[in-house]
Amino acid sequence: IYMSLFLLFSTTLHRAANLETWNPDYDLLVGNEKGGDRPWEGRIRKFAVLDSAMSPYRLRKLFNNNMRQRKFYKRIICLYDFTASNPLKDKTEELPDLKWCGNEQSNAERNSFYFDQNHWLQSSRPVTILVNRVKAFNQFSVYIILATADTQQSGPARILTVSRDAYHRNFTLAQERKNLVFRINTPLTGENGTEPQFIARDVFAHTEMQELLITFNGKVLRLYVDGRSQKSPMLFSEGALFFKKFQKLNLYDMRGYAFLFKLFFIAPLLAALWFFIFGRMRK
Repeated sequence: IYMSLFLLFSTTLHRAANLETWNPDYDLLVGNEKGGDRPWEGRIRKFAVLDSAMSPYRLRKLFNNNMRQRKFYKRIICLYDFTASNPLKDKTEELPDLKWCGNEQSNAERNSFYFDQNHWLQSSRPVTILVNRVKAFNQFSVYIILATADTQQSGPARILTVSRDAYHRNFTLAQERKNLVFRINTPLTGENGTEPQFIARDVFAHTEMQELLITFNGKVLRLYVDGRSQKSPMLFSEGALFFKKFQKLNLYDMRGYAFLFKLFFIAPLLAALWFFIFGRMRK
């Protein structure tokens, strides 16, 4: 009975990492928020969103060798290549074209687009297909090649976001000084994705081009920089959602919440079994 109640309670908390809260009416923006009040300064060469948690090896294989094979290509929800002849058009033809907010610019210089407070992009309509695909699989990958122009910009400065404004989002990739910030809307983290938010230190410590891959497999959020996995992935667990009711969560204690939750509920059962077994042995 105790285990049945524990499993039932655990199942209700399992939605900690569920992406059911994502809104299909939000736009895709590059380099800023919709209100223009969170600008990012830097260059972007290309970016893609996929409906599965890809490893750097599988992603490299996908882009380098298998773009023509439909079974691999269908994993890509969108791909915007700013080095292409039609840079504002999604190469999968699933998502809407991007349009300039502020001043339009050319991508001729250095095969990339430059973003700042006067130059950012927004989808011509909500990216409903992207949101529905991610919700259906409850996992995703965000791949981007970029270079910051200022290692001290803050806000956090928005690099890539699917959001309504500065406080309502599905996901956001941003920069806070030298640190990378990733916010994701789940029952655990909230509509703003900040309770807590994922932070990786010193990712933007230089202004060179680099390759970022953020993956979410329905349980764990990971970051890869130039193909190398970064330490301290973010674990979404029943324990974190349980302890959130009593205190503000700490990003670096997420694994601890999972352990304490299991210990808290399993320990009484183990104690009961211990006394039952040794009690019978004494008899």
